[in-house]
Amino acid sequence: MLSRLNDLIADILADALSTMACFWIITVMVVVVLLWQRPSTLVGWITYISTAIFQASALPVLAFVAKKEGARQQVLLQETHDTVMGELDKLGNLIQEINDTHDELRALVSQIHVKVGASEVDVTVTEETPPGEAAS
Repeated sequence: MLSRLNDLIADILADALSTMACFWIITVMVVVVLLWQRPSTLVGWITYISTAIFQASALPVLAFVAKKEGARQQVLLQETHDTVMGELDKLGNLIQEINDTHDELRALVSQIHVKVGASEVDVTVTEETPPGEAAS
């Protein structure tokens, strides 16, 4: 129960924080702070830029891009899956046709042997004796 609640909260926060709206809100807040409190030293400016701009503003953009790329990858995976499943269906149909043709050929060979008078001839083909080769 708690795990599902945690997952729900994480999903909601991840969706909310990975939007461009979140980026703009944070960026405006970061810039507005400069109106009242500006760093006075180089170290202060570097610290402000690295924490406020790079960490606060860049993270929503990175999450947004990652989410967008994830959606593209999902579409690509689905297309690949659909293609593979279509090919698998085609192979299944081809195998069925081959089996049907094989059964028809076996029946024809049996009929030929009956007409010739050799009804006891083995018409099976094994891997050891490829078709068209005599067994030794």
